[in-house]
Amino acid sequence: MGILNTIIGYIFSFEAYVLLPIIIFIISLIFRISLKKAFRSAIIIGIGFIGIFMVLGYFVDIVGPAVEALAEHSGLQYNVLDIGWPSFAAITWSFYLTPLLVILIIGINLLIFALRKTRTINVDIFNYWHFIFLARLVYETTENTFFTIISALLLSIIALKLADWSARRVNKFTGLSGVSITTISTITYYPLALLVDKIIDRIKFLKNIKVDPEYLKKKLGLFGEPMLIGFIIGLLLGIGAGYDIKEILALAFSIAGVVYLLPVMAGVLSEGLMAFSEGVQVFVADKFSGKEIYIGLDVAVLLSNSSIVVTGVLLMPIALILALLLPGVNFIPLGDLSNLLGAAALVVITLRGNIFRSILAFIPVIIGKLLIASKMAPFLSQLLTKENIVFDAYQGIVTGFLDGGNLIRYWFLELFTGKTWPFLILPLIVYLLYLARKKAFS
Repeated sequence: MGILNTIIGYIFSFEAYVLLPIIIFIISLIFRISLKKAFRSAIIIGIGFIGIFMVLGYFVDIVGPAVEALAEHSGLQYNVLDIGWPSFAAITWSFYLTPLLVILIIGINLLIFALRKTRTINVDIFNYWHFIFLARLVYETTENTFFTIISALLLSIIALKLADWSARRVNKFTGLSGVSITTISTITYYPLALLVDKIIDRIKFLKNIKVDPEYLKKKLGLFGEPMLIGFIIGLLLGIGAGYDIKEILALAFSIAGVVYLLPVMAGVLSEGLMAFSEGVQVFVADKFSGKEIYIGLDVAVLLSNSSIVVTGVLLMPIALILALLLPGVNFIPLGDLSNLLGAAALVVITLRGNIFRSILAFIPVIIGKLLIASKMAPFLSQLLTKENIVFDAYQGIVTGFLDGGNLIRYWFLELFTGKTWPFLILPLIVYLLYLARKKAFS
């Protein structure tokens, strides 16, 4: 196990923009894509990821201080810090069962694929940490190795099935054939979006409201442009933070730049994936006539769509306002705020790019995340301390807005620790999965 742990640790020490292109390159050769196309595709995919990470990194650097200033300016006291996902990924990869779980997750994927119970091969290995993070939490709570392993495998299987059921919508929305999304932080809200869509269709004064970037441009002209929406959000955030005019304008231009550049960088990523997805489809048509095979990828491939970006940017101030107003919330979203772009992506796709419906659907998710992440803060802080992960400039309690507050992961954790309420809402979970399966091919 020690040698295996070293090997797994070395593999995952590569940055995502290195690891995924290598995996895509190897799979491209397996699918008999030419060496030239495979290599070019892998390089472009890596460049696309670098571009996305650079834009998001800049966003965090510029918005983080503004959010902190907003919290101070509000006069409210928060004793918990949102540190984002990286530290939680770190304690996941250091977990002694991680090598075994990686092998088992790959194995269960290949097994149910061979049995034709899934059409997705999840190559987004870096994001396996989402499944294993649940296992780490279950182990720390129960010290039951069997429950630990089962929890990670169940979550990975759910991700595969939801990826299958949402794949056609993803393909239609993005133009990328043979691709599905397996990122647990976004795919789990696909069934919820279907339910909200169904409810809104039955409300007369809501069902005909359609707001997308094209509608906004038509009605608002220049002010309906996504980058102008980002600019306005920046102005409002700067004012709320108590910035002077120079700082307000700098923040406004910065957020406008992120809204404009993020789809461009995601477009580079999509360009690299296009040759790959076309090659996969040619291989499938030749070897598996009439069958569909999907390659499970990171949600970043969806960020080229302006509806997703605009929805994510609009959800950010909503999340901040909710954090300020909701009782029981003990932190301001900071480290994970920019990741709302990806978290809401499948919701936006499911709701056909309708920004209005997407925001309505995701507000309950944000509320749940804020409350769960607040409740989980002491437990997560204790876990980080146990792994000797400390922060030089901060010694208090920490949490993670999105991953610390992930709804399905929290439900599983409570289920495996024997709480009653997860069993009480089990019929709702089953219904949501049934709805996702039913709508898979509509």
